[in-house]
Amino acid sequence: MRPNRMDQQAEAVADRITHRPVVLPGDEDFLRDLYFSTREDLNLLPLDEVQKQAFVTMQYAAQKQAYDIQFPGADHDLILSDGIPAGRLLVDRGSNAIYLVDISLLPSYRGMGIGTAIMNELVEEAGSAGTVLRLHVLKTNAAAHLYFRMGFTVTADDGLYLEMQKAPNSNI
Repeated sequence: MRPNRMDQQAEAVADRITHRPVVLPGDEDFLRDLYFSTREDLNLLPLDEVQKQAFVTMQYAAQKQAYDIQFPGADHDLILSDGIPAGRLLVDRGSNAIYLVDISLLPSYRGMGIGTAIMNELVEEAGSAGTVLRLHVLKTNAAAHLYFRMGFTVTADDGLYLEMQKAPNSNI
């Protein structure tokens, strides 16, 4: 199979992408700003900037608490591009599956192949471990197209989110 443009981009950036464990409280401001950058829906709300910041801070704290409770052993990393924080990666490695809890990139780092490079890394890890790679994605999230292209299949659809998985050693 001939690689497409997105695969070529991912290969080109893969060597420039690293990740390191999140360090709190030092990385908290970055993580909150990153979360805010993923909430384009806030532009539809009749809130001023101070209200939006307060709302996002509350939503960020709720998400963090929910993830900490649901995935207490998950690896929480910052994604670095040439050593500069570009996003975050939250992965729960269980005995029966690797679960991608969250991957987020700042807007200026989207569409560069970073997400594809990280996903290729996770697919390879799951394949080497002989385990399934699972995730949930909002149906309207552009990343859903990447997951389909990578060979993920839908295992559940609640109308808003897709639950997807990629079996080990299935074609990329």
